[in-house]
Amino acid sequence: MVQADANNTSSLIAAFKDANVIFGVTDFWTIFKDPESQLRKKPDQDVTEYCFEVELQQGKNLADAAATVTSLHRYIFSSMASPTKWSNGKFKLLYHMDSKALAVDYAKSLPQLVGKFSQIQAPIYFNLLWEWGLPTTPKKVGSFELVSTMFITHKSSNLMDLIEYKELDMVIFHYHSEMFAKTSVNVSK
Repeated sequence: MVQADANNTSSLIAAFKDANVIFGVTDFWTIFKDPESQLRKKPDQDVTEYCFEVELQQGKNLADAAATVTSLHRYIFSSMASPTKWSNGKFKLLYHMDSKALAVDYAKSLPQLVGKFSQIQAPIYFNLLWEWGLPTTPKKVGSFELVSTMFITHKSSNLMDLIEYKELDMVIFHYHSEMFAKTSVNVSK
């Protein structure tokens, strides 16, 4: 495992060197909870709008860095649907969702990621079940099941088998691991 800073594309490029699979995730709420965000935002800017800008840039940084990796088979990004788009503009201020959706649009626009990009949309992070006092027994969703903090299985296959489906563009899971909820970059080499 290699660490990198999602705000620093050069560090991401160095961490992604020779990777076959990259899983990228950004975290709006970590930016929101950071007291420095209040200081870094423009004086008349709402902090949620600032967090949107930072998270979107982090998503673009991840995609830009992944696009440089010649050995890449799959870049997977944890995303959400765009409420602005799907509500025809009725819901415009759900920045924590739109930032991820726009990062997906950006990744899809990069020629180097064509045929190599997938997204996962997790409506709730697994660790929130404990934080909110909800039931904590993972359940099967369709034929996919979360079986550990890193790998997703499909009929007992590993993640590498799953990504061999070239037409796969998006997988939606109803449960998500605590590891994915943190601002981090995980690289398999």
